Amino acid sequence: MRDDAEVETAVVSSLESPSAPEGFVLEEIEMRGFMRYLEKTVPPLRFPEKYTVITGRTGAGKSSILDAITFALYGKTTRTDIQSVKLADICRPNGYVRVAFHQGDERWDVTRGFTTKKESYLEVTRDGEAVQGTIPDKERTIRDVVGLDYDGFRNSTFVRQEEMKELGAASGSERLAVFQKLFRLEIFEQALERAKERFTSLKSDIQAKEAEIAAREEALGRLPDLQQQLGSLDEERKVRGDRVAKLQSDF
Repeated sequence: MRDDAEVETAVVSSLESPSAPEGFVLEEIEMRGFMRYLEKTVPPLRFPEKYTVITGRTGAGKSSILDAITFALYGKTTRTDIQSVKLADICRPNGYVRVAFHQGDERWDVTRGFTTKKESYLEVTRDGEAVQGTIPDKERTIRDVVGLDYDGFRNSTFVRQEEMKELGAASGSERLAVFQKLFRLEIFEQALERAKERFTSLKSDIQAKEAEIAAREEALGRLPDLQQQLGSLDEERKVRGDRVAKLQSDF
């Protein structure tokens, strides 16, 4: 059973203006039967400010709180990233995690868990109104609201202990490589490469369109000459028509 004394939270007030627009702002987490939180968290873990520091000794359940967030939102955790670990291994029958958060002016409540028959379920409400649909439908809604998929959320939120230890032991270029790994800079490099490819493709399309426009402008430039030639041909047609008519009248 979880010992409440093992996890303590220290709140650091936000330096942002209260009137500043808000993105994803966590409000509270409620758990039962999730990882080492066997009993329902009463009261829920609340986050009254934008910045919260969670402290506790090893094994106190700090990482479990972070895993609870991704479990509720995405049905995944850093532990289930390991293929041998299943969701049923970290959330017991009749267990669940409820996460409440604000996104802009809307309040969202997400509850994910398993029934006593080990059937998974997902409940989502927006401003107190239930969001309808299948579990995949609701998961798409959550991704759209949060603005990140699981990998994006995890990579922007978690720094594992072994990665911090690796950073402390590294030096020079090795430390730079560790920072690149910690902050997943390869994601930005990949995005940059995709942007370059897209730019090259768009540049090629623009050049093709410019060539097409130039060809049409050239054709338009020849239009007066063509109109003049057409007029001359029309005059010649009339003259020949008159000659034919005269010959017919003579016969």
